[in-house]
Amino acid sequence: MLRERRLAGLLNRLRPLGRFRTSGYPRVLLGMVDDKGHDSAPGNGDRNGNGDRIARVVDFFEQNPELAAELQRVVPVEASPLFERDDVTETLCVAMHDKGVELAGRSFHVRAHLRGLKGRQETTAVEGALGEFLLERAEAGGRAATVTFSDPDVVVAVEVAGRRAGYAFFEREQRALPLLWKA
Repeated sequence: MLRERRLAGLLNRLRPLGRFRTSGYPRVLLGMVDDKGHDSAPGNGDRNGNGDRIARVVDFFEQNPELAAELQRVVPVEASPLFERDDVTETLCVAMHDKGVELAGRSFHVRAHLRGLKGRQETTAVEGALGEFLLERAEAGGRAATVTFSDPDVVVAVEVAGRRAGYAFFEREQRALPLLWKA
């Protein structure tokens, strides 16, 4: 009962940031950050268009440090497609078909957290397949990308909860921000 009240209070305090709900997985909330008060015109923010959302999240938690202290990490995803079958990799490849060009000439790696796929998908297999796919797409976009696990230019974060597969491209500077990135 105490846990449910604490969770309800947390969801209520997150309301100014956007719409959030429980995910069915322990300590995992899902939500949509509102764009209120932020210029979302093309060209503003970072390469992947996720910069305005990230800026809003960072501003919110800087203004609410007591709330930030209750959270382990926040991953603002660029998209969260629904997948029908057990093959989350196929769904993500379709969703990221045009994203490889953002990695052209840059270093990156994929980091995935899979919830709800136990025994059906292995994290390393999903990470490897997506990495290969993005390498191919980067090369098709003009310049080859490289995979590195030592301070890459970009980390492609994949978060799966049930039948939702969210992803975000985190630049080096964004990963240095409190709460935004913990591998």
